[in-house]
Amino acid sequence: MPNITRYNVNLGLAQTPDVADPDTLAAVAPIYNALRALAGGLDNFTGTAYVAPEEYESQVDISGILVGNTCKIYRKFGEAISAGQTVRISGSLAYKGTSGTVIGFTPVSRAINEWGIIVLLGMWNIGGLTSGEVYCAGNTAGTIALASALPSNQKLGRALGTTGIFFNPDLA
Repeated sequence: MPNITRYNVNLGLAQTPDVADPDTLAAVAPIYNALRALAGGLDNFTGTAYVAPEEYESQVDISGILVGNTCKIYRKFGEAISAGQTVRISGSLAYKGTSGTVIGFTPVSRAINEWGIIVLLGMWNIGGLTSGEVYCAGNTAGTIALASALPSNQKLGRALGTTGIFFNPDLA
């Protein structure tokens, strides 16, 4: 796991305490480090923990997922996928999702063999929706459709407006 050096919560603290006296530093350092650890924990809890793109490969452990504002995993993509398309996992690679296989969506376009984020649960901001309608996996890989048009396809979420779905795919 990479060492987190950047937090979304701004505590206004420098990387190390600016204290000249060794006795004061010895007394302040544990409290200072505890505050920084709490900032990292808060970022993890809310789902906003910063992970640099070059660190995606080290983030593949999904033994535990904590729901904050989003749930996400990091995978290498087995094909080019555009932002907003549905995703499935086969082996260790991500591909465009089809009905019954969708586990998430990608918020950012990725080329083949690139690492990227797959969002498993949360708000999905895309346009052209009908507010209040349920959406499902479309008949074309990576797409969505109105569930009323394809009632037997995997349900993915409900549009909360014309530009956002609460994504919570039916995995059963």
